[in-house]
Amino acid sequence: MKLRAALDRHLRAGWLRPFRNAGILALGRGAQSVLSLLTIVLVTRVLGPEQFGVLILVHGLIVLTTQILRFQSWQAVLKYGAPALHVNDVAGFHRVVFHAFGLDVSSAVVAFATLLVCSEAISSFAGIPATQVELTRLYAVSVVFLILDACPTGILRLLDRHDLISWQSTVEPLIRCVGAIVLFLAGGTLEHFLLIWLVANVSSKLVLFAFAHQALVGRGLALDWENLDRRCLAPAPGIWRFTLGTNIGSSLNVGDVQIGPLLAGGLLGASEAGLYRIAQQVSNAVAKPVSKLLVPAIYTDLSVLIASGDHAARRTVVKRSGLLAGAIATAVCAVIVVFGENLIGLLFGAAFVPAYAAVVWFAAAGVLTTFTFPLVPQLISSGHVRAVIVLRGLALALYLACFYALVPSWVLTGAGITVMVHAIVTVCLSLLFTRVLIRR
Repeated sequence: MKLRAALDRHLRAGWLRPFRNAGILALGRGAQSVLSLLTIVLVTRVLGPEQFGVLILVHGLIVLTTQILRFQSWQAVLKYGAPALHVNDVAGFHRVVFHAFGLDVSSAVVAFATLLVCSEAISSFAGIPATQVELTRLYAVSVVFLILDACPTGILRLLDRHDLISWQSTVEPLIRCVGAIVLFLAGGTLEHFLLIWLVANVSSKLVLFAFAHQALVGRGLALDWENLDRRCLAPAPGIWRFTLGTNIGSSLNVGDVQIGPLLAGGLLGASEAGLYRIAQQVSNAVAKPVSKLLVPAIYTDLSVLIASGDHAARRTVVKRSGLLAGAIATAVCAVIVVFGENLIGLLFGAAFVPAYAAVVWFAAAGVLTTFTFPLVPQLISSGHVRAVIVLRGLALALYLACFYALVPSWVLTGAGITVMVHAIVTVCLSLLFTRVLIRR
């Protein structure tokens, strides 16, 4: 009954609830953004464009591998865990969690093995110097922890413990920042910075697991290992179709964020990859608050509203949250367009000012996607995973075509135009599929 009462209160909270949860997450993400910015400033001052670009390429390669190979098991925890808790089926909820964690472990093993075996070929594609291939293999350990964070994140989101997610999100950037300060004063190398990155990643994921366990115990949902049986292979009808679909959809969602610097490194070299990353860092002020705060927060509400059948409230959440977030993003974009070039020179040094050629395009693309940010979460939460796969597949194909056509000649300006094209296609298809599928 306690779980049912909590869900009822959740439904009465209104359309501003995602913003409230995003506000809780913002406490951690705000600290994370400040720490990350300070870290990047220190790293660029120590390493310079070339070595900073190599750092971005090695780390980006691990992140890209994670994005392609891991299951989005946190979405399965939300979609199938919410109905189980809605009827107080604790055993069914446990089986969903065991299923999700099993997917994480399996994909972590595959990802780590892939990086060990194929690191030389993958590094060559990304423009990582041959002398750094062994370093890439060593850093590949972090892919295991990046993948294993999905299930505990889903648990915390479903149980509405965004406060714990907020606290946990500060661990990794804090360790990175402290390490960067030490290495800035001591004169660190590329290898030293990657070691700090690895320690920060492992530490933050261990904290995440501890918080997920704490949240389960606090709700009287501590995992009962007697529920770990054959039924965990398929704890709910359609769960395999859903998890495989979200995995494919996530793999196709690499877009400009994950694959952009790697493509730039492969076509133009490590220095340009570093400039691309700085352009992302500056323009992230437009879209990142939405992707890191509002998107995770709105999944919780959409999952509960869909499980309860309250479609009027769902439509209100989608429309109003998109309009409000888009209006804020537009204002932020205007500030970046006016002051971005001076900001880059002030923070990162004159060598990184050419990154501004992509900043305006990146920021404008962020505004477009922000206005429609609830649409893809709504499609996934409603079970229309196939539509998301088609949407992201088409957008990625056009992104790759434009990147290889424009970047060799127009360099970072071409990269910016490519990101804008990707955003326009994503927005148009999201609107089309939502209109056709959700209304039907």
